[in-house]
Amino acid sequence: MEDAVILAYIAGIIDGEGSICISRSSHESFMKQYNRNYPYYVLTVRVGMIDPVAIDLIHDTFGIGSRSIEKKYHKQRPMYRWRVYKRPDCKYVIDKLMPYLRVKKPQALLALDFIKNFKRSHRFNPMSDEKEKERFGYWVKMRTLNGIASPATTERAGISGRSKSVRID
Repeated sequence: MEDAVILAYIAGIIDGEGSICISRSSHESFMKQYNRNYPYYVLTVRVGMIDPVAIDLIHDTFGIGSRSIEKKYHKQRPMYRWRVYKRPDCKYVIDKLMPYLRVKKPQALLALDFIKNFKRSHRFNPMSDEKEKERFGYWVKMRTLNGIASPATTERAGISGRSKSVRID
């Protein structure tokens, strides 16, 4: 069932509880283990919630992606997640939700541009430094849109490793 009301509802969930992001794997052990000459970038659309009903609705509506359950923390309920990371699947989901997205629309537009400009990278394909800088630029832009300091820093983190809370009113 893909009617407009359901898609608008799912877009609201993505806007509030989901993320559209580009991950980057570049640490030395990854590069060495997979014999890579350059980092690996993965586009992902995902949602995490403690209510599995909404996650099931998203999965059933699109018919793609994976569902998982994270372990319980501090005897609380587990977190249910849905995600897509294959580029054609990400494009399909974003295209369907684009008319209804509000908060995550800039990330969705950047993701579509990333898909259009970069094919899936294979570990042995040669890549120019210029192309790598361009892909890195997309990663930085997406991090900025998602409110993540770039380059990565732990300066904002408290004892738990999470960002410190700041009262805004």
